[in-house]
Formats: sequence, structure tokens, C-alpha cells
Amino acid sequence: MICYLRACQNYIDFFISFMNEPITVLTDLLIAVVSLLAYLKLRKLERPSRMIAYFVFYFLMFSISTFTAGIVGHAMINHIDMAWKLPGWISGMLAVLLLSLAGIEHLYASDKQTLKFYLSHFIVIGSAGMIILTFITLDFRIVVLHAVILLLGIVMPLNLIQFLRSGNRGSLFLVGGVLTATIAAIIFSLKISVAVWFNYNDISHVIVALSTFIFFLAAGYSEANPVIGSLQANIKKNHHQ
Repeated sequence: MICYLRACQNYIDFFISFMNEPITVLTDLLIAVVSLLAYLKLRKLERPSRMIAYFVFYFLMFSISTFTAGIVGHAMINHIDMAWKLPGWISGMLAVLLLSLAGIEHLYASDKQTLKFYLSHFIVIGSAGMIILTFITLDFRIVVLHAVILLLGIVMPLNLIQFLRSGNRGSLFLVGGVLTATIAAIIFSLKISVAVWFNYNDISHVIVALSTFIFFLAAGYSEANPVIGSLQANIKKNHHQ
């Protein structure tokens, strides 16, 4: 009987916590759903390239990260200590790493093979170090710095150059996705809110969901990989239906 009462109390506490930030939890889950749908769509491709494999696992990892952030980081925030946020943080850092590898792999020109090799190894080793540092310090600023270095410092400028040189739409969508995510980060940092029930957390989450969809388009319209033609055909087919 006592165990039953404790279980009931836990459910009640969870519900009360959820009601403290209901929109924040739901918008986190929105990102998770968008990421999961992108993952399910891309994983259907036959003989995916390395770049698409990175995108597939990025969407899966980002879905796990945002689902964990919504449930653990917000809905249960009053009942856990900071260490419980690590699964969401680390999976998010792994997602950024995978997206960065996809962005680097997208630089397909033959004269960039050496650049791709060194950049890929650099960000893998650097990410490993920053993940270990996050475990030790429990400092979310390291998670943010990791994303800034990889996406704003490496992926976006290189793919912007790629787009300006070749007009590749995949590169354009990658740049657009990073810029959209940057807008979300600025809103979150400046705490720009519309209302109590649609605050800076919620606004940034909705914008991140949009940037996630843009990254899906980056994979879908990559001219660097002929396998993507089947995905484009499916997109057009669904659009006409």
C-alpha cells in the first residue's frame, strides 16, 4: 500500500512539474518528432552514401536528445539533479558531431578530399575532448561552445563557399539550417519571450524544429549524391498527391 501511494505521489509530482512548463516540454517533443520523421524517411534509402548515413544517425540522435531534454530536463526538472541532464546534453553533442560530419562530407569536390580527412578527424577528436569535459564539469556552456565551433565555425562557412562556387542547393540548405538554429540560440540567450506561456524556450524550440526540417532538405536536395534522386522523387510524388 505504501509503495502504491509513493507511486501515485510520483505521478502527481511529474504532472505538477509538467504543468509548470507544458509548452516547453511539448515544443521539445515537437523537435523530437520532426527529427524522428526525418530519420524514418532517410533510412528507407537503398545504398546510402556516407553523408546520408551521417544525416540518418544525426536525426536519430537529435530525436533522442530533444525527447530526453523535454522529459528529463523540463518535465522532471524539480525531481532530479544536474547530472541527469547529461544524457540529453551528450546525445545532443553527438548529434551536432554527426551533422558536422555530414556537412563536411558534402564537400565532395576532388580537391577537398584532404581537407575533408583532416577536418573530420579534428572534429571527432575535439568533440571527444569536449564531451569528456562536459562529464567532468557539468557545464552546459561547453555544449553550446561545441555547437558554435562545429556549425558556425566550420560547417557553415565551408558550405557557403561551396554554394557560391557551384550553386549546390544542399549546401544552401545546410547554411540556412545553421543560420536558423543560430536565430534560435540568439532568442534563447537574450530571453526574448512573447508571453508567459510562450517564452524564449518555446520560441527557440519551434525555430529549432524548423532548422531540423531545413537540414532534412539539405540531405534531400544534395546534388553530391545520386542516391538522393529517389528521395527527391518521393518528395515530389507526395507533393502531387
